[in-house]
Amino acid sequence: MDLMGENHPVIGIVLFVVLLFQPVLGALHHVMFKKYSRRTVWSYGHIWLGRVAITVGMVNAGLGLRLSQETRLFAPSQGAVDAYWVIAVIIWLVYMASVVYGEIKRGRSSGKGGVDTPPRYRQAEGEELRQYA
Repeated sequence: MDLMGENHPVIGIVLFVVLLFQPVLGALHHVMFKKYSRRTVWSYGHIWLGRVAITVGMVNAGLGLRLSQETRLFAPSQGAVDAYWVIAVIIWLVYMASVVYGEIKRGRSSGKGGVDTPPRYRQAEGEELRQYA
């Protein structure tokens, strides 16, 4: 049975290949953030690739359940598939709410309309103020 024409395996392979870039983008984000003390294009690439990959992965899992029903390789009940979608949507909504909340909080805490700055720490008596990135 050839399943490579189906959406689930194609999306899974593309997602796997795309995610090979995630550690590279993460390393570039780290190096550039330490250098410039703010997010760079590499940071946003790492962040958004991760967010999109999580979403696509959740959808692809549901497509895999549907495909398994159609091919009868592993036939989950319709109730199990429906439960997956309900739980996946709830988790995705909570995830998106936390992303939005985090970005709003990040923008407020920087005091510069969302410009990224590393955290500042209070100095001890007789010690100069340091920044950590």
